[in-house]
Amino acid sequence: MNLDGCDTLIATPGDTASGNTIFAKNSDRPPTETQPLVKHDRKTHSPNTINTLEFISVPETEVSYKHVGSRPYWCWGYEHGFNEHQVVIGNEALQSKLRPDKPTLTGMDLVRLGLERGSNAREALDAITSAVERFGQGKFEHPDGHSTYDNGFIVADPNEAYVLETAGHEWAARKVQKSQGISNTYSISNNWDLISENALCLATKSADYNGNGKVDFRDFFKEDTKFSYSADQRELRSCSLLDHHAGKINISKIISILSDHSGQGLESKNKVEAIESGHGICMHSDSVDKGSNTAASVIADLCADDTRLPIYWTSMYSPCTGIFLPNFMEGSLNESVTFGEKKSSQNSAWWIFYYLNQSLKTGNAQDLAHLREEFDNLQTEFLSTAYNLAEDSYSLIEKNKYHVVEKRLTEYMENNFVKAIDVAKSFIKTGEYSQNSVNSKLSLG
Repeated sequence: MNLDGCDTLIATPGDTASGNTIFAKNSDRPPTETQPLVKHDRKTHSPNTINTLEFISVPETEVSYKHVGSRPYWCWGYEHGFNEHQVVIGNEALQSKLRPDKPTLTGMDLVRLGLERGSNAREALDAITSAVERFGQGKFEHPDGHSTYDNGFIVADPNEAYVLETAGHEWAARKVQKSQGISNTYSISNNWDLISENALCLATKSADYNGNGKVDFRDFFKEDTKFSYSADQRELRSCSLLDHHAGKINISKIISILSDHSGQGLESKNKVEAIESGHGICMHSDSVDKGSNTAASVIADLCADDTRLPIYWTSMYSPCTGIFLPNFMEGSLNESVTFGEKKSSQNSAWWIFYYLNQSLKTGNAQDLAHLREEFDNLQTEFLSTAYNLAEDSYSLIEKNKYHVVEKRLTEYMENNFVKAIDVAKSFIKTGEYSQNSVNSKLSLG
């Protein structure tokens, strides 16, 4: 599998304009791998219940928390997601020196387990690391072929965040102290705060260990691959952009980072960005069905001071040609957002934004300029309405008017979705990328 993708960011309270933590991720996947949003309510489970993941089964927890996840159509777990306790998690594929021989846990399983079992970042971290130590991570069958990779994560809540990196059954974690980005490369060396006991044992017994200083997790487990350079460059890029905006980071600036194409400099003068392959934060594949393309994105604007509801901004397909819709856990998602299968469908919001991106590839710069103008106007509208609604809704929940809030937020999310999807459809060209030709051309039926 192409590891040339995925970037996760965390902006700490001291660097954001609001003083609240902001989490963000671009999920980069095969270009036609559908990734809808799914929502699961809180559930209680009987003792001895077994939970069937993608390839293995694990003991179920007593309570699994309400959450929303961005799920590649074929798997149980998520690329990223958020839960009822404002816990947010995103994963990164990592290549270690270990060579597993059978399917066990995937990184996407681990994201979902963390969301279901964590009422705060540390609890989610502990849920993930416990599963990693017990079951490990292994080779698995992906629709595009066999895949083998370990995983890194950012796990965050409004008050703290961790970078977690794994290799087989081993792991190391570092508490986040300043804004940073991670990519498909190990970043934890000897600066870890927590580490698995067996990782220490393996490293200290190695012939390469000289007995001086803390064990270097990255040096011991990382395998250099052809993907390392791109990942190192993208991690450096996201960290540089976060540093550049430190003290004034807001949702608009995070959107610009997720939409970044690396040739533009730190502060883009032109919001109309070329749709081409490269090593920017916003990934585009040259191929119709191979390579790596940003398939979905999330920005979580958390709230630590109990003045409003958290807002989760989500985008489908490439953020530079899309729009971020404000979502609330207390409202219901449009069915089109939650639907997406291998076969293309006009009933799937994900496929509509895929069609939009493909149409713009064959269009001209003027088409993209017009689209960006319409989407940017809508984005400004959403940014101006979402926060007042988040404050009002929080006040109503404090007065036990939850049903009023649920109805109001569902209507708000639905109206925003309709506005955005209408714009997207208006820019999809007929002909080469029409419904029938997409099904035929991509052999998705």
